[in-house]
Amino acid sequence: MALTRRQRLRRVGTVCCHTLRNLAYYRAWFEMEKPRANEQFWISVNGNFADVTVLEWCKVLADDKGKHHWTKVVRDERAFMIGLLARLGTDEVTWSAYVKAMRFLRDKFIAHLDDELLMTLPQLDVAKVSVVYLYTYLLENEDERDVFVDAPQNAVEWFDRFSDEARAIYHA
Repeated sequence: MALTRRQRLRRVGTVCCHTLRNLAYYRAWFEMEKPRANEQFWISVNGNFADVTVLEWCKVLADDKGKHHWTKVVRDERAFMIGLLARLGTDEVTWSAYVKAMRFLRDKFIAHLDDELLMTLPQLDVAKVSVVYLYTYLLENEDERDVFVDAPQNAVEWFDRFSDEARAIYHA
């Protein structure tokens, strides 16, 4: 059964929020200087946060044939892309290279384990800014019939909330 536009918008927004939450948890560990880094539980948890960040980010910003890619919910794709590139302070070539790097990481190391020997996690500032931009764009331009009425209304505050939560836990 195909999703309605409303359902798809909601899901894309939810994936954006999942991306930001996992990225906040991942980053907080490093900001706290890797507390309990000698314990495998915390090493695994933090690695999982990075993996989920990449997986979720790819769903909405890298998988152009995927069901939840931004092009499936944004009506004015050109305006979105112009705004995204401006927000990132980059051009289409650099953006495409970043998307390719995130897909490579997901495809060769996270979703599958291929024969590549070197795994490099791309700079996640771009992931954060781009998903914040997408979520904000959805709220401001695509929110018909209050799709996001009970959803977070500010992506940066959402990120900060979970960053604070993680720092408190890592500090305990």
